Amino acid sequence: MIHVFPAWPRDWDAEYSLLARGAFLVSTSIRNGEIPRIEILSNAGSKCLVRNPWKGRAVALSGSQRSERLNGSLLTFQTTRGEQVGLKPV
Repeated sequence: MIHVFPAWPRDWDAEYSLLARGAFLVSTSIRNGEIPRIEILSNAGSKCLVRNPWKGRAVALSGSQRSERLNGSLLTFQTTRGEQVGLKPV
């Protein structure tokens, strides 16, 4: 499961790219306590699980071939090898 900024102080700005379990390259940032977007590159093509950092809000998932809305505290979606998707709050 991918969990971005789980214990990061909300008043510290930061950004990173990190290789996560499942061969996902995750890039995100936090500015003024807000996470504007999460970018995920799937290097293997598998199911991706992301803890929703925008508690209680729906999330828009977008990619070159799709666009959908996800809900809940755990966001789950299938990826294909080489696919890049973005997540942002609705």
